[in-house]
Amino acid sequence: MKRKVMVVDDDVNLTRLVKQVLEKKGDYEVVVENVSTRAAQRVLEIMPDLIVLDVVMPGKDGGEVQWEIRQNERTKRIPIVILTSMVTKEESGMIAGDKFLAKPVRMDELISAIEAGLMPA
Repeated sequence: MKRKVMVVDDDVNLTRLVKQVLEKKGDYEVVVENVSTRAAQRVLEIMPDLIVLDVVMPGKDGGEVQWEIRQNERTKRIPIVILTSMVTKEESGMIAGDKFLAKPVRMDELISAIEAGLMPA
């Protein structure tokens, strides 16, 4: 069964690349949202197994989107991999229970973080 991953980033080229790489692996169905103000509602509609979320976006930043997701009983336990240019590679790790990775991110790093996030707790 394919795992559903939602990628939220205003960078259309990045979301297209992540979608292509993950779907080529064959294990994932990828849904893309490039407008941050729609992200939390789309999460509710789609109920992905994991979310890849950018921090710096127009409209709502990733922190606001993450907060909205965590406030909803139905979506609060969905794992999130946060992508940000606001930390260095050395600072990458965990924040508020979610994995975060520094941009630019290598695809193998992102895939590893997604696979780790999809592991049963």
